[in-house]
Amino acid sequence: MVTTARTEQKMVTGSINGAEITVPAGTFILEAARLNGIEIPNLCYQPLLRPWGSCRICTVQILGKRGGLIESCTTPLTEGMEVLTHSPEVIQARQYILQMYLIDHALDCPTCDKSGECYLQDNTYLHNINANPYRRPKLAQSYQHFSETIDYKWDRCIMCNRCTRVCDEMVGVIAIESANRGLEATITPAFGMDLSDTTCTNCGMCIAVCPVGALTDRHFGHHPWELDTTETICGHCDVGCTLNVETNRSLVRRVTHLWERGVNHGYTCEKGKWGWEQVQHPDRLLYPRVRDGNGVYETGWTEAIDQAAESLAHFQGGTFAALASPDTTNEEAYQLQLFTRAVMGSNNIDRLLTPAQRAVGAAVQASLGRDVANTNNLQELFTDVKAALIVGPDLGKTEPVASYWFYHSKIYRESKIIVISQDDYPLCHRGELWLKPNPGTTPT
Repeated sequence: MVTTARTEQKMVTGSINGAEITVPAGTFILEAARLNGIEIPNLCYQPLLRPWGSCRICTVQILGKRGGLIESCTTPLTEGMEVLTHSPEVIQARQYILQMYLIDHALDCPTCDKSGECYLQDNTYLHNINANPYRRPKLAQSYQHFSETIDYKWDRCIMCNRCTRVCDEMVGVIAIESANRGLEATITPAFGMDLSDTTCTNCGMCIAVCPVGALTDRHFGHHPWELDTTETICGHCDVGCTLNVETNRSLVRRVTHLWERGVNHGYTCEKGKWGWEQVQHPDRLLYPRVRDGNGVYETGWTEAIDQAAESLAHFQGGTFAALASPDTTNEEAYQLQLFTRAVMGSNNIDRLLTPAQRAVGAAVQASLGRDVANTNNLQELFTDVKAALIVGPDLGKTEPVASYWFYHSKIYRESKIIVISQDDYPLCHRGELWLKPNPGTTPT
C-alpha cells in the first residue's frame, strides 16, 4: 500500500548557450541541459543517483560569476543564470582533467570489454587528446576477482563511485565501497571480504553503471560492435522491466540497460541481468506440446492453439472459471477478465491472493476505509510516494526493482516506510519501523 502526494513546483528561467530554458527550481544545470537536448560530457553522473561532482568533466562556465568554471551536475540552474557549455575555457579545463585521468589509466582499449561504449574513450576522442604531457611510469595493480561474475581492474578505475552509489542508493545493500585515498584509492567489497560473502544480490548494477572497463562481467568476451540489440520486456516477474538483449550468431551474449526507459528506468535485478541463460538452456522447450490418447508429442503453434480452443469450447458460461496469478501484470489481468467475460461468457473470475494480501486488504479497509491500491502505477513508487506499508517476504527477492524505488523515495523525498516481515533485509533497517512477527505466525 502506498500514499502519494503531488505539489506545485516553482519554475526558474535561465539560458544555456544563449537558449532560454525554463525548468523546475532545484534542477541541476546538467539535467536542465539534457532536458533541452544539450549534451554536457560527464563521467560520474548517473540518472536517478544523487549528484557527486567528482569527475569534473561536466565543468561549464557561468557568466558573471567569479572563477567562471563550475560542475554542472551539482549546481542548480537559478533565475537569470547564463551558462556556456563549450567555451574555450571549458574545453581547455576538460582537456586538462582528461590528461590527468590518462596518466595511470590502462590504455588496453583493444582488449577491454568496454571499448566502443567507454565514456572515457569517447571523451578523449571528442576533446582531441592525442598525447599526454605528463609522463612517468604508470602505476598498476593486478586483476581482482570480486565474485564468480564480477572482475575489477584498478588501473582502469577513475573512482567516480557510480558503483558504490548505485549499490547503496538503489539496490540498498552497500556490498561494495571505496577505500583508501589519493593514488591508493580503490573499490573493494565491503570489509575486504569476497563479494559472495557480503550482502551482494548479484544484480550486476555495478557493472552496468561503470563508465569505463573497471568492473566487468567475467563471462562476457565480445565488443559492442559485434552484437545485435533487441529491446524487450523481462518476463521473470510482474514488474515488466525494459531490457536490451544483445546477441551474436543468434546466441544471447548479455543483457544491457536502456537508461531512463521503461518502468525500471534502465535498472535491473539479478534475474533480469543474468536470467537470459535460460534461453539457451538445453532443457528449454522449443515447441508446444499436446496430449492425446497416445501420450505427449510436439506440434506447431497453430495446432496447439486450435486444440486448446476446441477444449475450452465445452465450458461456456457458468461452467468456466478463471483464477489470475498474483504475479500477473495489470494488463494481463485485464486481458484475462476480458477473455473470461466476452469470449467464455462467464463472470467467474478472481485473483489468487496470499493470506498476507487478504489480511492486509481487510486491515487497511477497516482502519483507513479504503481499498489497497492494487493498480498503482509503478512510476508512482519513486516519483510520488509519501508513505508505504510493506507486508510479507523480502521485497528485494520477490520484486527487486520495485524495492529500488522505495530506497530512492526514502533518499529523495524522505518517504515514511513501515515494514512487516519475518525476513531481515535492508529495507527493514532503512524504514521508520520494522515489525517482525513471532516465528510460526504470518506477517499479518
